[in-house]
Order: sequence, then structure tokens, then C-alpha cells
Amino acid sequence: MRILALDIATRFGYAVWNSVGGLEASGFGQLPVDSLVPGKRYAAFHLALRKLAPEADLVAYEDAWHQQGKAGAVYHGLLAMVQVHAYQLKAGLLAVPVATVKKHTTGDGHADKMDMMRAAKRRWNLEPQTDDHADALGVLSYAVWRQGGNASKAPEAAPAAATSEGSARRVRRLRK
Repeated sequence: MRILALDIATRFGYAVWNSVGGLEASGFGQLPVDSLVPGKRYAAFHLALRKLAPEADLVAYEDAWHQQGKAGAVYHGLLAMVQVHAYQLKAGLLAVPVATVKKHTTGDGHADKMDMMRAAKRRWNLEPQTDDHADALGVLSYAVWRQGGNASKAPEAAPAAATSEGSARRVRRLRK
């Protein structure tokens, strides 16, 4: 199984994992912000997704649906690109609420950026380059755990109590 995990934004985080070799790649990317050519950002993201994961069985992303205003419009445009990419790959989609990522990664659903970066460093034994990178690693950790991933190739699994029942129900519904 190959998983692409994302923290979706103009500066996005990513992590790619496979069940054979573990973590393949992770980091962050910066999309162009050109008000004169607004489609440029989405085209660049589409190209980045194709390069990062030309194959995937699951695309997991941090579900930041609460975004409003221009940031919300950009987030939802980028999310549409993620959905198209997953569709083209015939991959499943896993939307993980922000609080679930934080709770799974740090034990606290209200963790701040520095807590997420420290937790990612502990779990993956690497220094996250940005908070977006750390968030993508958190999404990946959760996705691997939800898929019953091998603990020797992924961070230790969170206990069942690490996610709220509402979050678990929502994720199951989106996986169908």
C-alpha cells in the first residue's frame, strides 16, 4: 500500500509512505501566489501532486474545512485538485480533521505548531522543515495507523482512545 499524506495550503506539506519500505519522501512545497494569473497556483499544485505520487492507494489530507474568506477559497480549490488526483489514481481519500491529527500526533487535540514539530521529530526521527511538513507527517501517521500499518515501518500506533468517536465516524463515512 502506498499513501500520500498532505497538509493542504499555498505552502503545503507532504509525506509519501509505502508498506514495503516505510517513509519514501516528505517535505514541503511553496505554490506561486500570482494575483494576475490565479490558475497558476492550482496548475502548479496539480503538477506537484503528479510528481510526488504518480501512484497511490490512499490520499490522506488534513481536513481544514473551517477556513473562510480568501484562504478558504484557496483551500477548497486545492482540495478539489487533491480529489481529482485521487480519482485519477483510483485511490481512496481519507479526510482527517485537524483536531484528530493533533490528538493522534501529540495526545492533545489543541496542540500548537511547535508541539506538532517536536512530536513529528520524535515519531519519525527527522527534523520537520516547516509546521506544514510536521502536519503532513501527522496525517501520514494517522493514515498508516487507520490502515493497520506495520509499527516497524511507521510511528507507533495511537491508542483507540486517541480519536473521538465523532471523528472516527466521519473518517469511516468518507472512506466508503
